[in-house]
Amino acid sequence: MRFVNEIRIAFRGLRRAPGAAVAVTLTIAIGIASTATIFAVVDALFLRPLPGVERPSELVNVHAKEPDGSSFHSVSHRTWQALADADGPFTGIAAFGSRLVSLTARSEPRLAVAQLVTGNYFDVIGARPALGRFFGPETDSQAPPEVAVLSDAVWRGRFGADPSIVGRPVLLNGRAFTVVGVAAPRFSGTFLGTPFDVWVPVSARRILAPGEEFDPRDQTWLELVARRRPGMTLPGASTAMAVIARRLDRERPAGSPPVAFDLHRTTGFEDSLEGPVTALLSILGALGALVLAIACANVTGILLARAFAREREIAVRVALGAARSRVVRLLLVENFIQFLAGGALGVAVTMFTAPLLERFNLPTPVPILFDFAPGLRVAAFGLIAAAGAGLLFGSFPAWLATRPGL
Repeated sequence: MRFVNEIRIAFRGLRRAPGAAVAVTLTIAIGIASTATIFAVVDALFLRPLPGVERPSELVNVHAKEPDGSSFHSVSHRTWQALADADGPFTGIAAFGSRLVSLTARSEPRLAVAQLVTGNYFDVIGARPALGRFFGPETDSQAPPEVAVLSDAVWRGRFGADPSIVGRPVLLNGRAFTVVGVAAPRFSGTFLGTPFDVWVPVSARRILAPGEEFDPRDQTWLELVARRRPGMTLPGASTAMAVIARRLDRERPAGSPPVAFDLHRTTGFEDSLEGPVTALLSILGALGALVLAIACANVTGILLARAFAREREIAVRVALGAARSRVVRLLLVENFIQFLAGGALGVAVTMFTAPLLERFNLPTPVPILFDFAPGLRVAAFGLIAAAGAGLLFGSFPAWLATRPGL
C-alpha cells in the first residue's frame, strides 16, 4: 500500500514538471531504441530457434578440416556414407548441398533455390511436413525416384496453396519431379537466411546437371548436419569424431588429404561467417551501448537540475520528519518511472526500425532474407536495459539531492 502511495506521489511530482519528464523519456527512448535494434539483429541471427526443427539445440554442423588447420570445408558423398555407417556420437548424420534451378509453375519458369539432401535429412533435423510427406532413404539409391518437396512460400505464391499439388509434377531444369509434400511455413532447414524453394534428393544432382558425376571420392560438395545422442556433449562428440577420423584416415587412398573434422553448434547462421559477423555485431553493440550511456548521462544532468530546483520542497519534507531514505526512494521512483516509460517507447520504436533492415538487399545470386521483426525477447531486453539504467543513473541524482545540510 505504501509503495502504491509512493507511485501516486511520484506521478503527481512528474505532472508539476511535464517538460523535464518528456525530455527524459524521449532521451532514454533514443538510447534504448539503438541498443534494442542491435539486439534484434543478434536475436534473429543467433538466438532465435530454427522454425520447423525439433530440438535444434541437439544439432551440430560437421565440417572437414584441411592439413593447414582451416575448417568449414565440405565432404564427398562417400565420406558422408562412411560417417553415416559408423557407430559415432550421433543418432543420425545427414548431408546436403544447394544449387540454383529453374522451377516452372503454370508455364512460367523462374529461378529457384534448391537444396539437395540425403534421404535421412528431414528425420535428422526433426522436420514435419505441412502437407503430404517427405522423401526418405529410398532416394539415396543410384536410380532414385524423381521427387520434390516444395516450400510453403512457393506452394502459396506459385501454386495458389492448391492442396492437390501433392502427386503432381513440377519442372526443375526442364525435368519432371513429382511433388510429395509441402514444408511447414518459414521452414528453411538449418539456415535462417536462405529461403529454399524446393528440396530434392542428393542423387538428383545428375538429373538437374547432366554430365556432372554423382559421388566420386575426390569431389567434395556436401555439408553435414548431425543430431547428438542423448547426454552427448559437444566436446564429447568432437572427441568421438576424432577417433572416427583417425580410422578413416588409415583407410584413405594414397595421396588424398588427411581426414579430420570440426564440430560447431547449429545456429541457423553460416559457421564460416560467424566470427566476422560476431565481431561486427560486437562493435555495433558497443556503439549502441555508448549511445545509451550518453543518453543516460544527459538524463542525469536533467534530473540533477530538476532535483536542485526542488531543494525547498525536499527541505520541507526533511524538516517535517521524513527520513532521508524515504525521500530518496520517492525521487528514485520518479526517475524509475521516466526510465521505464522511455524504455517502453524505445521498444515501440524498435518494432518499426528493426524490420527496416530487411530492405537491404545484398548483391548475391541466392537471396538472403532474415526476419528482424522483434519478439518478446527483444522487448524484455529493452525494458530490462531501461530498468537497469534507471537504477544506476537515477539513484545518483536522488541521493545527491537529499544530501545532509539542507
